[in-house]
Amino acid sequence: ASLFFLLSCVEIRGDVVYNADKISMPRFRFERWKDSQFQDVASQIAYDESTWETLSYNSIEALAFMDLETTDNIDDSLNVTFDKPTMILIGMGFTEVTWDCWINHYGGYYWSDLEEYKIAPYYEALGWTLDTWNSESDFPASSDKNWIELTVEERQAAANLCYIEQTWNQESFSTGWLNSSEAYLASVEPWLRVDESDNGPTKCPEVPAGGCSVCGEGECVGSPDGIFIFPGQPSVPCGLFENAGHFGVIPLDQCQFLSRIPQIEVCDCGSSVPGAPTAVPSMAPSQTFMPTDSILYNAEEISIPRFRFQRWNDTTKEMQDFATELAYTEYYWERMSTNFIEEVAFGDLDSNKLIRKPWKNRVKSEKPNQVLAQMGFTEDVWDCWINHYGGYEWDDLIKYQIAPYYEVLGWNRDAWNSFVSSDYPESNLKGWASLTPEEQQAATDLCFLERTWNEVPYSAGWLESSDYLATTEPWILYGSTKPEKIISTKLGLLHWLIIIAVAVTVVWIASVFAVVWCCRRRRMNRLAQNDNNNKVPTKNISHPEIETDSRTVDQDSSSKESSLKVETIDEDEYDC
Repeated sequence: ASLFFLLSCVEIRGDVVYNADKISMPRFRFERWKDSQFQDVASQIAYDESTWETLSYNSIEALAFMDLETTDNIDDSLNVTFDKPTMILIGMGFTEVTWDCWINHYGGYYWSDLEEYKIAPYYEALGWTLDTWNSESDFPASSDKNWIELTVEERQAAANLCYIEQTWNQESFSTGWLNSSEAYLASVEPWLRVDESDNGPTKCPEVPAGGCSVCGEGECVGSPDGIFIFPGQPSVPCGLFENAGHFGVIPLDQCQFLSRIPQIEVCDCGSSVPGAPTAVPSMAPSQTFMPTDSILYNAEEISIPRFRFQRWNDTTKEMQDFATELAYTEYYWERMSTNFIEEVAFGDLDSNKLIRKPWKNRVKSEKPNQVLAQMGFTEDVWDCWINHYGGYEWDDLIKYQIAPYYEVLGWNRDAWNSFVSSDYPESNLKGWASLTPEEQQAATDLCFLERTWNEVPYSAGWLESSDYLATTEPWILYGSTKPEKIISTKLGLLHWLIIIAVAVTVVWIASVFAVVWCCRRRRMNRLAQNDNNNKVPTKNISHPEIETDSRTVDQDSSSKESSLKVETIDEDEYDC
């Protein structure tokens, strides 16, 4: 019965054998390592060139998709640095179905699972049974055969398990078979071929049990090439996003939420889909996808650190070395806000205490802000353009007069301190185009650009088309027009206490000099007056000599008395 079932499913085009379950090949996985755009993310789940270029060499491929939701089932010897590998796989473009068939070949399933999902007949055609499946050495003869040695029925069974000749034979990509005219890669899978006779709309596909539609009940994605962008999450093609909902990767309650937000409009949701299929979605949107920047400048006149807004390969070797010390790779460098270090304020990076695991193990420097300074960052530039003040307490935002920008975006103290996303303001869920002009300016004052707000990766090509990066900021061209408020407020209470102390000291010294000058003037005036009083006028006297002597005695007595009086006045004036 199993053999009859397999023969009825055979669909061969020349030498090509297609799988009966119509599961399309994830072609992005069948590229040379050097040509892959996923090197950085793949490295986080223990891939390198050798394990990428020979399928089944990385032992995580022995695990089913759902067993990779955490790292609990992964051998400790593997260098897996991301705690939710399935999120990496989804970001690359895998679904549970494509991973389990094309990569795992259902090898991570129990035999009872194979029977439940009607996969067991394929393995039975290859000679497997419950006993051999659970054995560690008693395998059927087909497991030692090359593809060419398999019977036609066995080849079809292997194809239904998503093997092609080269992967069955475990041929490395380095042998060149990817670039040869290998029949499968050069063909279009039959279920993807366009029926020219019917290009009209078709009904939405049925949502599998346990899954959901990101567009809402009864609707589906009409533009799988559209790029869905949500703040705080990686951008993803709508087609892959829909698949994630169908296969239960997205929780049901989140699906209902996603169907109501404005960002989903780019996926062109509707009750039917176009008849002619589009190309396989690419993870990198085209350069013309994103609109041009509206040139807004931040009120604090903090200039953009242009060295940070360059493609990884365009930065200097020295810059890459510094960045690597802070756990940057090409992937994290070209996607703002994906490196956890960017969530920490500059002042808090004087050590790595606030960097959480596993990032703490990746950051090599014990004083990250010293490395940032070597790269060219200052505290103001990092906190605004990279951290957007997200590492500040609400009291700090008030102290440095940044809170008003966040208040325009709907934030308050309670929302800022909450860990529940439903407490966050509506602006947190908006794309840039959905923000009001006031909100856009407030976001600009927090050093967001349109693309950094929408978290568009550099690979989308927006760096080259950015009007902001093509211009010189006005405060550099024409000088600052901003009142000096931020500098003084940033110095805080100590600054004002110093100013007051200096002012009091100056006033006290001036007062002392004024009193001393006043007293000296009074003393000099008294001395001058006494000198005038002591002068005796000259007269012609005809009295006898004795009379003259008596007058002389009186004059001497008067002179002594005056001298005593002057000394007393002088002492009083000095005391004053």
